[in-house]
Amino acid sequence: RTYLKKYADWIPNWTAFGIALTFPTPYVILGAFYGLCIEQIWKKCNPEQHKNYKEALSSGLIAGEGIGGVVYAIFQISGMTQSSVATKFACPPKGC
Repeated sequence: RTYLKKYADWIPNWTAFGIALTFPTPYVILGAFYGLCIEQIWKKCNPEQHKNYKEALSSGLIAGEGIGGVVYAIFQISGMTQSSVATKFACPPKGC
Protein backbone atom coordinates (compact mmCIF):
# COMPACT_ATOMS: atom_id res chain seq x y z
CA ARG A 1 0.00 0.00 0.00
CA THR A 2 2.05 2.85 -1.28
CA TYR A 3 -0.43 5.53 -0.25
CA LEU A 4 0.18 4.70 3.45
CA LYS A 5 3.98 4.93 3.29
CA LYS A 6 4.04 8.68 3.85
CA TYR A 7 2.00 8.18 7.04
CA ALA A 8 3.97 5.19 8.35
CA ASP A 9 5.89 7.24 10.92
CA TRP A 10 2.62 8.46 12.42
CA ILE A 11 0.84 5.10 12.72
CA PRO A 12 1.31 3.69 16.23
CA ASN A 13 2.44 0.17 17.03
CA TRP A 14 -0.86 -1.32 18.20
CA THR A 15 0.81 -4.14 20.12
CA ALA A 16 2.74 -1.67 22.24
CA PHE A 17 -0.39 0.43 22.65
CA GLY A 18 -2.38 -2.59 23.84
CA ILE A 19 0.29 -3.70 26.31
CA ALA A 20 0.43 -0.19 27.73
CA LEU A 21 -3.29 -0.37 28.47
CA THR A 22 -2.93 -3.58 30.49
CA PHE A 23 -0.90 -1.99 33.27
CA PRO A 24 -2.88 -0.39 36.10
CA THR A 25 -0.24 2.25 36.79
CA PRO A 26 1.41 4.84 34.54
CA TYR A 27 4.98 3.78 35.41
CA VAL A 28 5.69 2.06 32.09
CA ILE A 29 4.52 5.03 30.05
CA LEU A 30 6.33 7.51 32.30
CA GLY A 31 9.49 5.42 31.96
CA ALA A 32 9.22 5.62 28.19
CA PHE A 33 8.70 9.38 28.34
CA TYR A 34 11.70 9.90 30.63
CA GLY A 35 13.77 7.67 28.36
CA LEU A 36 12.80 9.82 25.38
CA CYS A 37 13.85 12.98 27.23
CA ILE A 38 17.22 11.48 28.19
CA GLU A 39 17.72 10.20 24.64
CA GLN A 40 17.18 13.66 23.17
CA ILE A 41 19.70 15.20 25.59
CA TRP A 42 22.21 12.42 24.80
CA LYS A 43 21.71 13.02 21.06
CA LYS A 44 22.58 16.70 21.45
CA CYS A 45 25.56 16.14 23.79
CA ASN A 46 27.28 13.25 22.00
CA PRO A 47 25.80 12.49 18.55
CA GLU A 48 28.44 9.92 17.54
CA GLN A 49 27.99 7.82 20.68
CA HIS A 50 24.23 8.19 20.36
CA LYS A 51 24.37 6.90 16.77
CA ASN A 52 26.43 3.84 17.77
CA TYR A 53 24.62 2.75 20.94
CA LYS A 54 21.04 4.04 20.91
CA GLU A 55 19.43 0.85 19.54
CA ALA A 56 21.23 -1.48 21.92
CA LEU A 57 20.55 0.64 24.98
CA SER A 58 16.92 1.38 24.17
CA SER A 59 16.20 -2.26 23.28
CA GLY A 60 17.60 -3.43 26.59
CA LEU A 61 15.67 -0.84 28.56
CA ILE A 62 12.42 -1.57 26.74
CA ALA A 63 12.81 -5.31 27.20
CA GLY A 64 13.59 -4.92 30.89
CA GLU A 65 10.65 -2.59 31.45
CA GLY A 66 8.33 -4.89 29.55
CA ILE A 67 9.42 -8.01 31.43
CA GLY A 68 9.11 -6.19 34.74
CA GLY A 69 5.63 -4.98 33.80
CA VAL A 70 4.47 -8.47 32.84
CA VAL A 71 5.82 -9.90 36.12
CA TYR A 72 4.06 -7.10 38.00
CA ALA A 73 0.79 -7.88 36.19
CA ILE A 74 1.12 -11.58 37.05
CA PHE A 75 1.68 -10.70 40.71
CA GLN A 76 -1.39 -8.45 40.69
CA ILE A 77 -3.60 -11.08 39.06
CA SER A 78 -2.44 -13.82 41.43
CA GLY A 79 -2.98 -11.63 44.51
CA MET A 80 0.67 -11.55 45.55
CA THR A 81 1.73 -8.44 47.43
CA GLN A 82 5.17 -7.04 48.08
CA SER A 83 4.93 -7.79 51.79
CA SER A 84 4.08 -11.46 51.16
CA VAL A 85 6.80 -12.09 48.56
CA ALA A 86 9.67 -9.72 49.32
CA THR A 87 12.63 -10.74 51.43
CA LYS A 88 14.31 -8.69 54.10
CA PHE A 89 17.73 -9.08 52.47
CA ALA A 90 19.96 -6.01 52.94
CA CYS A 91 17.44 -4.27 55.21
CA PRO A 92 18.69 -2.29 58.20
CA PRO A 93 18.51 -4.04 61.60
CA LYS A 94 15.18 -2.43 62.59
CA GLY A 95 13.48 -3.37 59.32
CA CYS A 96 12.71 -1.79 55.99
